[in-house]
Amino acid sequence: MMRGHMLVVVGILAVSSMALRQEINKKGADTAEELRRLDHKALEAEKSLDVASLDRIFAPSYVLVLPNGVVYTKEKWLGILKSPEHPVIKAVDPEDIHVHLFGDLAILTDTTTLRSLDGKGQESVGAYRVFRVMLKQEGAWRVAAVELTQIKSN
Repeated sequence: MMRGHMLVVVGILAVSSMALRQEINKKGADTAEELRRLDHKALEAEKSLDVASLDRIFAPSYVLVLPNGVVYTKEKWLGILKSPEHPVIKAVDPEDIHVHLFGDLAILTDTTTLRSLDGKGQESVGAYRVFRVMLKQEGAWRVAAVELTQIKSN
């Protein structure tokens, strides 16, 4: 009789564990989709020079690392976007976005094709591996860091 009760308890624990895992997976999928939307929103805001939106989307500690190794803080990057010699993003197309969740921290990786003009009108076209760090702060996800590595064409 005791053995029968133990089997029932083990069965209940197994079923509830599976249900909990499904709930966590669904919550993770929902969070991943939210982060993908935030990523696209940030890229569109940069493309349209919507500095006010970027100020809300970027974490206070935001850093941008360009392929040439130049590092910009949030204040410096937003200042560049507000300046008359700001870069112009003609097209930005992230593909194959992977979201890795670690509680209130997420890492997004993707391959992005970017076509832009620098502040002097010089065109740049390239494919990049992009690494983004997002943090959940005060209940909202924010972009904390972006690093771009250019993919060399053969």
